[in-house]
Amino acid sequence: DRIQYTPVRKYDTFPQTYWYDVATNDGDEIIKLEEFQDRLFIFKKNKLFILDISNPSDFEWRIIGEFNNRGVSNPGAVSKSDVGLVWANEYGLFAFSDKITKLSVPIDDDTWAANIDSDNVQVGYIPKKNQIVVIGTAATTSSAGYLYDITTSSFVNLTVNNALLGSTVTNFVRFEQQLCVMGSNGTLYRFDTTAAANRVFIKTKEFDFGFPSVDKKINAIYVTYQDANNVNLKYALNGAALDNSNGLSTIDREGTTSNALSDSSTRATHKFTFESATTCKSIQLLFTSGTNDTETDFEIEDITIVYRPRGLK
Repeated sequence: DRIQYTPVRKYDTFPQTYWYDVATNDGDEIIKLEEFQDRLFIFKKNKLFILDISNPSDFEWRIIGEFNNRGVSNPGAVSKSDVGLVWANEYGLFAFSDKITKLSVPIDDDTWAANIDSDNVQVGYIPKKNQIVVIGTAATTSSAGYLYDITTSSFVNLTVNNALLGSTVTNFVRFEQQLCVMGSNGTLYRFDTTAAANRVFIKTKEFDFGFPSVDKKINAIYVTYQDANNVNLKYALNGAALDNSNGLSTIDREGTTSNALSDSSTRATHKFTFESATTCKSIQLLFTSGTNDTETDFEIEDITIVYRPRGLK
């Protein structure tokens, strides 16, 4: 519960009278200290405390924030990034710039908790790509994880089959703008940000167009993209399960009887239409290459859904 600190510019001297106690005798130990914007973030296992240290006099320091379920269980779960501090625990991925924000809202809480071992989760920041890497557990050879893109506010699932190292690893460190980690074999690895051909499974949010209780007739879907070799477009209505294992509905690309996207290397916009009238309260889309790889330059630039609300009769 006690933080000890040094006098100004005496970095190796810790007088016994230079200390600050945080929530004493609460049964919760301090795991990590991190400075950000004249504030000291005190991560205990269960709680996060924010200490205002902007005043030169330690007598003026004061706790300005206390947050349940925002602590961490190991120091490697916290990192600095361009969005401020980021950290992970079994409750989600969080960031602080001017307030605490939960970044992992798009991921189901139970799914997140199943993939994240709070005692061994590791969080790192890739400056070149402005991305956050989360290794679910550094203590196994088959960890799951996530890549969070700060620019697009989107998540990508990571496994040892596509991005993660099939080894137990240490905490992340940054070296010359690259994110590095040490494997159990003693080799230092860097996170390679070069694009590579891989399987695609892109699931959009569920679109209800701001009116979740109103029926809509979906007329067409326009997609602007490029290099979509082996990628197909599927959909589900009204919250139905959306993954490769169930009987998803398909939609035809105009002028064909296939739901396959074009593999053209130039950017194109194609219209997708339904075989029959499609009325729903919400629709969710899935772009998937199944068990096949797609091109390294595959990109979706825009999705436009043409619909009309249906009035009550």
